[in-house]
Amino acid sequence: MIIDWLPEANRDRFDQLDYIAQDNPLAAADQDEEIERQIDMPMQHPKMGRPGHVKGTREPVISRTPFIAVYRLKGS
Repeated sequence: MIIDWLPEANRDRFDQLDYIAQDNPLAAADQDEEIERQIDMPMQHPKMGRPGHVKGTREPVISRTPFIAVYRLKGS
């Protein structure tokens, strides 16, 4: 499976990380690593997270962050 970030999702993510980095660059880097680690989890567990608000999507909470990921599986 390939993860394809929507431009708005990337912008939100990096805006949040930039905000955190103003006070604590190490915390921002740690949070980015945590997001990357957890975003990879649906590759092993495709039904992870609650059913999304948009039909055909899933919404796992990215723990230890203010984010909820929204994803859709395409193809097989």
